[in-house]
Amino acid sequence: MYFTWGRGSLYMLQSQSKALKPQSKLAQSVQGRGDDEPQLKARLCMLNFGSCPLTFVQQESSPESNKQISASIQAIPSDIASLESVVFRVQGEDFSQLRAVIFGLNMDMGEVVVQFHKVDDKLYEGRAILASCTEEVMQYRMELETSHGSAAVDFDAKRKRVKLVY
Repeated sequence: MYFTWGRGSLYMLQSQSKALKPQSKLAQSVQGRGDDEPQLKARLCMLNFGSCPLTFVQQESSPESNKQISASIQAIPSDIASLESVVFRVQGEDFSQLRAVIFGLNMDMGEVVVQFHKVDDKLYEGRAILASCTEEVMQYRMELETSHGSAAVDFDAKRKRVKLVY
C-alpha cells in the first residue's frame, strides 16, 4: 500500500513494522527486484568518490533488442555540502532530453529537479542547491531520465556549518 506525503514523495506502509519508508519508482525497480521489501539502504555508485558510470537501457519491442547507452556523471565539487551550489556533469551521449530528480534516502527532504543543458558535444551540465538538514550527513539518490531510459547514482551531502555572529 502506498501513500503520498509532502511534495509527492511515495511512502510505503510496511505491514509488519507499520513504519513509513520513502519509496521512489526507480529505487523500487532497482533495489526491490525479487524482494517483497525494497532495500533503500543499499547504495549505488557514489559521486563523492569521483565519476560514476551510467547505463541507460532503451526499451525495444523485444527484450533481446534492448539498446544500452553508456555515459558517466560527476559532481563538481565532489565534496558536496548543503546550501552550496553543485554542478552535475553528464558525458558520453547526445541526449535529446535529460533531467534528474534528487531525493533523500535517510530523510524526506522533498525533491530537487535538475534540468540539464548542453554545453558541448555529448556534454551536459545541471546545477542544484540542496536543502540543509539536521543530519550531519544526508544521503541522496539522483534518478536521471532521458528518452533512452533511466539510471541512478547516490551521493552524500554534508551539513554546512554556519557561524553565528551576534
